[in-house]
Amino acid sequence: MISILLPIFNEEKANEFYIEILEFTQEKSCIFLPNSNNQVELLYQNIRNEQIEKYSYLQTDFDKFPLFRYEIKNNFLQFIKKLIDNNVIILTMLSHPGGYFARIQDPFFNTLEVICEEFDNDDQDSINPNEWDFYQRL
Repeated sequence: MISILLPIFNEEKANEFYIEILEFTQEKSCIFLPNSNNQVELLYQNIRNEQIEKYSYLQTDFDKFPLFRYEIKNNFLQFIKKLIDNNVIILTMLSHPGGYFARIQDPFFNTLEVICEEFDNDDQDSINPNEWDFYQRL
């Protein structure tokens, strides 16, 4: 099993983001990445407010160093639309010959990447990514 140590400062907010919005799976006290067959888990590392303030100068560089990347199998545009509807910060999204890529930020300034190799979307006609300022096509 692989464990990703994730700095957070509010477990309830972390659960809302990772379980409810990103739809990571939870079994007992473990939170697993989608499509990982429960082999990659998130381990929350609670940090105190003074630690956040002490290291806040680093936050400007967080978008350069994502903590992890995971894959969703399909319906990437619907996934991004759900993130938008939940006010998730989307730093960038790309469409390229191999699929989709997005870099997003969680409520704790952690950056992560999401990829999808499929262009098929169930509701493809109603979502136009060209309307999103963070979207680029390569």
